[in-house]
Amino acid sequence: MEIKRIPLKQINPAKYNPRKDLKPGDPEYEKLKKSIDEFDLVEPLVMNKRGNMLISGHQRLKILLERGDTETEVSVVDLPPDRERALNITLNKIAGQWDLPKLSELLKNLDDDLKDITGFDAEEIDELLGFKEEVQEDNFDEEAPERPITKPGDIWLLGNHRLLCGDSTNPADVERLMHGAKANCVITSPPYAMQRKDDYGGIPAEEYPGWFFHVASNVYRILDDSGSFFVNIKEHVEGGQRSLYVMKTIIALVEGGWRYVDQLIWTKPGLPGGWSNRLRNDFEPVHFFTKKEQIDWMVQLVEVDEDRLATLPADLVEMYEDIFHFTKAKKIKFKPRAVGSESDAIRVYSKTNKTKGDSGNISVSGKFKKGIARPGNVLSLPGNQSSVKHSAAFPVKLPAFFIKLATDVGDNVYEPFSGSGTTIMAAEQLGRNCYAMELSPGYCDLAVKRWEQLTREKAVRQEV
Repeated sequence: MEIKRIPLKQINPAKYNPRKDLKPGDPEYEKLKKSIDEFDLVEPLVMNKRGNMLISGHQRLKILLERGDTETEVSVVDLPPDRERALNITLNKIAGQWDLPKLSELLKNLDDDLKDITGFDAEEIDELLGFKEEVQEDNFDEEAPERPITKPGDIWLLGNHRLLCGDSTNPADVERLMHGAKANCVITSPPYAMQRKDDYGGIPAEEYPGWFFHVASNVYRILDDSGSFFVNIKEHVEGGQRSLYVMKTIIALVEGGWRYVDQLIWTKPGLPGGWSNRLRNDFEPVHFFTKKEQIDWMVQLVEVDEDRLATLPADLVEMYEDIFHFTKAKKIKFKPRAVGSESDAIRVYSKTNKTKGDSGNISVSGKFKKGIARPGNVLSLPGNQSSVKHSAAFPVKLPAFFIKLATDVGDNVYEPFSGSGTTIMAAEQLGRNCYAMELSPGYCDLAVKRWEQLTREKAVRQEV
């Protein structure tokens, strides 16, 4: 390290700098400017000689340039890129506000030994990366307006999120929505066959696999190679038997190049009984697809013996097995009664860090590290209690689970059937960017209103 006087125009600010960029008029900016005017620059800037990259002092450099200085004393170091970024975090930790997505991007790409020298302990890193965040249900319960403001083709900018009133089967609409971005995760509950007739015309069950294949093909194009695709859908019952169109859709996707990784079960405790000659519908499946064999995901922190971890495969814990129910006739003998115990009927999705009572997560890419175990493939979440009639509504905590499972803070989530914006609400609370598509202008209006109520900010419409 050496101290040199360097012309200001030769110093290159780091684009990755994770501190909030202050501007003239900001209270913090004006305080710093007043201090420099009074005492001059008592602490030199820190610059890496590799590319003259500024490591520390971005706001001070801006103030020096604003007041007309041409050069200043700089502490020059010679570091490789990874240690340069680690030093940037270390020196920036003591003051200012973080740009959390940028900080997350820096931290998640640092090796563990470099994370140790940043000044953040493991718990702080988990907090900053969003691993402890829990979402809240907003209990949004409004009908779509009869005369919506949104017009087909409109794009709404909701903070970091984009909402297009368009068709997720149309490649041009999907490309326009994504605007060059790639999705790290896709989570959706598409319209069921013969439902939502006002939007998609009611897709007949026999046409559904081909129709959804267009949706999935567009997803494949915009999904990152390490991304995950989650589909919440369950066949309806017609004529006393369950339709097979979802099974046929899964087969079509696999034959089209998708990898069918797993089926997760979403149990919905507390639902009322259904038809008298059928079992109560206590669950819905979520089908899990990927493009590649390697999966980058987030798993739960729990106390697990390191030796036992070495014996576990890198996939979801199998917490259930399927039992398929077949009959010879439409009319069957059915006598509902209590069967088994309460613990057999309801599998609770428990807290993950038993020592602290929270639900932390940590990143892992198909490998196990000490203290990490797999999440189960059964979730217990109450269903959406909204009175709004939407055939594929789910609670905010459902997409939140999959977003936290498959993404980091600052990653992109694509929702091809946005409805009233539930996935947007989850992404907003978890610090992800949501790219949402919705065919119905009325539902687009609901999503905009819902986001504005949650954030107390105003959405911006880009008309066609």
